[in-house]
Amino acid sequence: MLGVSAVGAPKAIELVIKVKKWIDVAKVERFGLDRHEEEIFGVKIIKFVLPVSAGRNLSTLIETAVRIHLLRDSGFDAAKILIEKHSAMLKSNVN
Repeated sequence: MLGVSAVGAPKAIELVIKVKKWIDVAKVERFGLDRHEEEIFGVKIIKFVLPVSAGRNLSTLIETAVRIHLLRDSGFDAAKILIEKHSAMLKSNVN
């Protein structure tokens, strides 16, 4: 049980996902524009706070958070693009 096989190889932590009860979350940022970080041993790591309640599919929520993180890390931010397109549409409708 113990020994060399009980210790895993070093891994880099790239994402922190904090699961909180829906009623304990003061502000829910639905678009994901705000970036949160958590410092672990002096290293800042991206953090998602997921508000959950009974009946929510936790595995889907976590998988979505990971997918969003990977897309942002590769340079694609869907929330930012959506807000930019929406703002441009509103400006064109005002004129």
